[in-house]
Amino acid sequence: MERIDGMLQTPDGYWRVEVVRSGRDVWYRIRHAETIVAEKASIATVQRILEEDFAKLQQVDAA
Repeated sequence: MERIDGMLQTPDGYWRVEVVRSGRDVWYRIRHAETIVAEKASIATVQRILEEDFAKLQQVDAA
């Protein structure tokens, strides 16, 4: 069973990164607006996709 352990997003909310846990596995789900861009991504993949926006990510509360 997977659960969201945390979320990050850019200040404009356009990029959102969810930290997903399933058992002992942890990965990232990347959303661009309402579209899932990557599932089960590594942190390196998050950095590559977001490029300069990676540095703008801020922690947000899970809704």
